[in-house]
Amino acid sequence: MATELRSGRSIILRGFLVGLVIHLFAAGVYGALTRSRLDGCDTGDGSAGALGLAVVADLVLLVLVVITRIRSDRPLWAIWVAGLAGSLIVGVAMFAAAAGAAAGSGSGCPV
Repeated sequence: MATELRSGRSIILRGFLVGLVIHLFAAGVYGALTRSRLDGCDTGDGSAGALGLAVVADLVLLVLVVITRIRSDRPLWAIWVAGLAGSLIVGVAMFAAAAGAAAGSGSGCPV
């Protein structure tokens, strides 16, 4: 019983860590796109566009990892996916911080 519990915890932790790596990759995408100055006329367009692309990259990677894990037919994949889902708390916090930064960048064309 104790071995199964420890095994379940380590599976959850591995799923959580994989999720964190994916979210950190998405944060890197956001940072790189924000620094590349995607701005058009509106100064807030670049940050909003970078945030949108980072969210899409994050979700696509998460879905691919979950599908790969489920198709691998490994035992206890649901526990692993639960750990991955737990990492979404960190992902949502990172999204909120980036959205706040994008909203505070101002809008309108500089004259």
